[in-house]
Amino acid sequence: MRHNTTSDTCRNLANFLNDPLSQGIVTGALTLIPARNYPHWLRQTLVWGPPVAGGAIPAYLAMNPRVRRKLSARLAIAEHSNPSTRTGLRPQEPPRAVLSKGNRSTASMIATGTAIGAGVSLLVVGGFWADEKLEQGLRLLKVPFPRGVMAAAAGALTWWQLKQDQKRNTEDRHTPR
Repeated sequence: MRHNTTSDTCRNLANFLNDPLSQGIVTGALTLIPARNYPHWLRQTLVWGPPVAGGAIPAYLAMNPRVRRKLSARLAIAEHSNPSTRTGLRPQEPPRAVLSKGNRSTASMIATGTAIGAGVSLLVVGGFWADEKLEQGLRLLKVPFPRGVMAAAAGALTWWQLKQDQKRNTEDRHTPR
């Protein structure tokens, strides 16, 4: 009898998340659900969550120097352990934005995070609009099962993009520097 450990579960999840076919299938399946049918709370969270989080996370880090130091140390270690970014024997300095202190830098971090979150929100709203318009366009063209066609196209595109990404990563690893 085999016991499933947490590390096995994490490894299986990582394998699933890195498999282009499974990701294409999940993307296609989720595309079958029109955005207009999402619960209201989910749509509102997808739209307003990024700017709120973009402002709240820098504010939280500014108010908790110990958490900021831990995060900067983890970022430095992760950056050093990534072979594509390794430049020397010792870890690189953590990003200045994570270490910065003071009212002006805190305010700029919050403003930057909120602005980036607002950009993400605009993309989400644009995605909702595009989803609706694509389905309407396919219906006008009298395409049978427009959501199915959209799901197949989204799944195939996701699969192709992930295959290309894996191919590039493999080529990058084997290319001498």
